[in-house]
Amino acid sequence: MFKQLYGIIGEHIRSGIHPETHIILPDGGIVKAKDVSTHILAYDFSYTSTTPVTTRKIMVLASKIVTIRTLHSEIKVSQNHRLLALSNNTLKVLKAKQIRVGDLLAVPFKIKVKNEKYVSFPLAYTIQTSYSDFKFNGGLSETVCESRVKNKLKSILRLILRRKVKFRSIEENDSNIAYPIRELYPVNILNEDLAQTIAYLKFSRSIVDGVMRILCRSKNVAKEYAKNLKKFIKVRYKIYRHRNSRLWAIEFSKHSSSILKHVVKYVNTVFNVISRSPASVIAAFISGLYDATGKVDNGVIEITVDSIDTAFKLQLLMLRLGVYPYITRCRETGTVKLRIRGIINTSNFLSTVGRYVYSEINVKPKRDIDDIVPLTGNVKNLLEAETEIAYINGYYVVPREKLQKVIQSKYLKYYNLTSVRDSLTEALYLLSFRWDPVIAVRVEEYNGPLYDFYVPLYHNYIAGPFVVYSSHTTLLSP
Repeated sequence: MFKQLYGIIGEHIRSGIHPETHIILPDGGIVKAKDVSTHILAYDFSYTSTTPVTTRKIMVLASKIVTIRTLHSEIKVSQNHRLLALSNNTLKVLKAKQIRVGDLLAVPFKIKVKNEKYVSFPLAYTIQTSYSDFKFNGGLSETVCESRVKNKLKSILRLILRRKVKFRSIEENDSNIAYPIRELYPVNILNEDLAQTIAYLKFSRSIVDGVMRILCRSKNVAKEYAKNLKKFIKVRYKIYRHRNSRLWAIEFSKHSSSILKHVVKYVNTVFNVISRSPASVIAAFISGLYDATGKVDNGVIEITVDSIDTAFKLQLLMLRLGVYPYITRCRETGTVKLRIRGIINTSNFLSTVGRYVYSEINVKPKRDIDDIVPLTGNVKNLLEAETEIAYINGYYVVPREKLQKVIQSKYLKYYNLTSVRDSLTEALYLLSFRWDPVIAVRVEEYNGPLYDFYVPLYHNYIAGPFVVYSSHTTLLSP
């Protein structure tokens, strides 16, 4: 009873987001709100660039929660949590309880992070080598190779350490499985080839009688992925035409299947590493996913994933590439898909992910909501003499590329005029975001914790794909 009473009081005092909401860190990492520690990625008052900020997490209990569903995504927040929105042709910061169907929520056009560097990734078994009282941990990514050099390796170690070398068995789960110990070589960096191969291995594999099989669309795709896999792990495999004559299969030996199953387990944490990697690694990872489950349907690129949580993470990853996919879930089958629509999204997908895919992508995109920008009244007045303006679903809109040209032509010429400068700044804000239409708003019983973050004054952060405002600001610098 006390918890429920505190929740009712708390939701009127503080704002908060659902603990499972994904937050972006300054290095590109994606974590849930409940797991944020000391830093997040936020916008300053200019809205045009993200910056790292130091934060402190706050928890509040709430009896109710507002679920806001848009065309592309959704977010769950307290009734008093504020979001950047376009409502009635006016740029506003609205509380969740004020948002109505038809309002447009701000989503970054492209998320940029400060640090982009290759990250170490644990690829295969950890092999421990024991030298009496001295132990050496095989480290990040050591795999099994040719047995003919085993004796040479042991001799070198004996020579260095002057004592007998004894190799332990490899541990998988809770049981010891004895594999022959052979030459070891490290693969410490998650590069484009490895990211692409892991994604493909995870989403296209099947296991029959302990043997792993990967189904491929063509012989060329099968050869390329088999070649990539051999760069990192020495495995035995065969390539053959599957009984479905349109597909080819890569089948691994039982020993190789055991190693690969261990590698696949790392995919549960692979997003932590992928998200902190350069955009090229993200593109390669998504290309492996497309090769495994992707297709083109009526001008739309579709990628099938295993869960809604994976879909939300991939949506944020794709924003690093300038792509904002729709997330759809079939009520009957539970199938979750990412759908890339529109000219800008498709073009950015082909120029980044398309560089790495082995399958052909033949798509003719149609103009979509991300290809146009809704206007406020001031910006509409500024553009009336410059370009043709359309009226769609209660908003005046122009193509994104035309708005960008007008801003570039007018900004330096009229910036000294205060009235024009304010309208141009507002136009720049509109251009910096995608505007996602709200299609449903539900208030639900919750009785649980919500989280918000202290941020520097005039800053706002990204929760899920949306730009949200904290009720807790500090005068401290970022």
